Amino acid sequence: MNPGSIPIPFAPLGPLAATVVSAYSKLVEERLAPFELTALQWSILEACFQQQANTVTGLMQIVPIDSASISRNVDELVKKGLIRRRRLRSDRRVVRLSLTKEGLDLMPELGRRLQAVNALLLRGVSEKEKLVFMRTIQKIAANAEAGEETESE
Repeated sequence: MNPGSIPIPFAPLGPLAATVVSAYSKLVEERLAPFELTALQWSILEACFQQQANTVTGLMQIVPIDSASISRNVDELVKKGLIRRRRLRSDRRVVRLSLTKEGLDLMPELGRRLQAVNALLLRGVSEKEKLVFMRTIQKIAANAEAGEETESE
């Protein structure tokens, strides 16, 4: 058998993904602890900062957590003075989220801390490997989403 055709031992995806997520979460929580923020709260702040979402419903499409958890964390961020809620005058049912001045001022430091986590975890990984990894993760996420849609039909 030629060395290039030796199959790579199969490793279950779940434990591998859990290991990466666990390591990432631990490092993020450590970097955010001085600000009394969680990784989920960072995700909410980042989504609002990047203008990817400005409602709880919008956040639910980006952050894979249930609406109750997102709402609780938005409440915490409002109490901390980092996010504000505003009802639309044209439709009082819609509540828009945005960063306060304090939230905006904090984002550069939080961003630096999270970039340091990424740099640590990606140390020794080439640019090509990073690109392949990101494309692979995007495909897996799309497959997972398609699988959820198929199961619910």
